[in-house]
Amino acid sequence: MNYKKMKNIVDGIVENEFIHISNIEETYFENENFKYKQKQLATKSIKEVLKLDTTEEQQRLIRELEDSISDEWLELCRFYFREGVRAGLGSLKFLNEIDDVGTIL
Repeated sequence: MNYKKMKNIVDGIVENEFIHISNIEETYFENENFKYKQKQLATKSIKEVLKLDTTEEQQRLIRELEDSISDEWLELCRFYFREGVRAGLGSLKFLNEIDDVGTIL
């Protein structure tokens, strides 16, 4: 199998698992992680205060800022996920059958 096909397969697997985790496992994490719940509550409180003291235009800008920051973090999470997969694959001996698996990721 050539490099491009193998890269497409590996990229598809990584993306599929990232989506699976973010759609399925995220709910469990959100419900069970105390630190996350605290941060979520703090964010909600800050948003409520800002709503009281800002114009509609400022609120729109705040929402756009939140969306932009969320997108940045999502891309960073994808990077960390991919690098975690790369690190994990390095320790799985049976995957040595795939030439240069680390460069494919």
